[in-house]
Amino acid sequence: MKVCAQCGNQNPDDVVFCANCGNPLGQAPQQAQAPQQMPTGMVPQTMPQQPMQAPEAVPQAAPQPAPQMMPAGQVPMQPAQPMPAPQPMQQAMPTGQIPQGVPQPAVPIAPAAPVAPAAATAKINKGLVGGIAIAVVVVLVAIIAVTKVVGNMGDPSKVVNDYVTALSEGRYGDAISMEGSSLSDAQKALLTNSVVQDANDRISNVDVSPTGKTSGATRNFKVDYTFNGQSQSATVVLKKDGKKGLVDKWKFEKSLLSDISIDYPLCITPNITVNGVTVGADNSFFGYKDIDASCQPGALEGAYSVYRFAAYPGKYHLSLSDNAKYLTVSMVSSSPYVTSTYINVPGPRSEGESDGPYVEPRSVTVYRVATDQLATDITAQLKTAYDSCISTASSNRKPDESCDIWWSSDHTNSNYSNWKYTVAQEPKITSSDFDLETKSDGSVTGTVSADAAYAYTYSYNSSFSSSDGSNDGSSSLYATFTIKGDDLTVKLED
Repeated sequence: MKVCAQCGNQNPDDVVFCANCGNPLGQAPQQAQAPQQMPTGMVPQTMPQQPMQAPEAVPQAAPQPAPQMMPAGQVPMQPAQPMPAPQPMQQAMPTGQIPQGVPQPAVPIAPAAPVAPAAATAKINKGLVGGIAIAVVVVLVAIIAVTKVVGNMGDPSKVVNDYVTALSEGRYGDAISMEGSSLSDAQKALLTNSVVQDANDRISNVDVSPTGKTSGATRNFKVDYTFNGQSQSATVVLKKDGKKGLVDKWKFEKSLLSDISIDYPLCITPNITVNGVTVGADNSFFGYKDIDASCQPGALEGAYSVYRFAAYPGKYHLSLSDNAKYLTVSMVSSSPYVTSTYINVPGPRSEGESDGPYVEPRSVTVYRVATDQLATDITAQLKTAYDSCISTASSNRKPDESCDIWWSSDHTNSNYSNWKYTVAQEPKITSSDFDLETKSDGSVTGTVSADAAYAYTYSYNSSFSSSDGSNDGSSSLYATFTIKGDDLTVKLED
């Protein structure tokens, strides 16, 4: 028997090629290329199968001569037999490779061996464990993040910092919402996000620091800030007020909310504007009247109404919204924070400060005073009235006594004629510090004095002589005026 050096198959002695793999018997085995390693998870592509072709017939051996006598022990040679058809190769060959040296039929490529079930299971388990580990990490990170966010939302220091930041940015409406104040919407007229628009009129350089206990149901904070160029300090107190979901709720026991207290004559309609916002009785959270009178003449002297309007630290400009053409306000206060037209509210009222109608340092008494336009328009109406006086005199008619123009019996003397009066000096108001009085109908009255001058000429004719003459004179005018809204009436008085 011949043993194939290529595959180890035993073949009959009379064959030349291995019946199993086709390797020539008696030669060294062919070095087959190692199959390429396929990446994990990939399925080898199957070569398109070609139809099996019959191998070429091996030529028969030539006829042998008659057998000769063989030495003892030697096996006589057998005639060559036809080679049987080769069997398909069992060993997978690299794609497209054919053993060298031998005609070989096309052999289909054996598919790669499938992954063993145990290895696949191991891979699945490993992936599952990794996924679970990642999910656990994500959950832990989310829990930490949520815990941190919830903690920050319920941090009283953050509550106070957000509150004072809103005030420094002029967001007074946001600040009062944080406080949860019980004031009505009308009483929040000066607590809006637009009432103090100029950053120079608000607090700045704000610093918040906790004082006292840093745990428990009540927390105290010191708030330092700058207002109107001066350093200020105030205390804010928070008290725990339950929870909202997972977040601690805090309410303001003490805040930076303050007020403006305005006193004004009882019968003045309280149409006062503060930073452009008209405020009156409905906007006040505190009201006070000296008397319960109905604004009757004679009952007004010394009678005042007092109103207090909620306000945060800031600079507030006061003016009148009614009769604004001729009247404005003058404020009287002993406070260094009050100027002629501004109230500076530095902060909340200090400990022990009065809650009554007269509150320092933001309490002012408001008086109506005349604008420059009032003096200008009174002068213009006086000029018109005085021109009428001069015209009357030039017509040789006696002017009204209020004109204060010289008039004598000469005007009725037939010897005198051609009287002509002219204005030598227009009426000039002696003082614009008018004495104003508010009437029960809301109108405002006052008096005014003015100086004027005139000149005149005439002709004299008699049986004895004829001449022309001239002279001059001065007038002291006294008038009353009435203001109702933007309407002004001036009347000369005797």
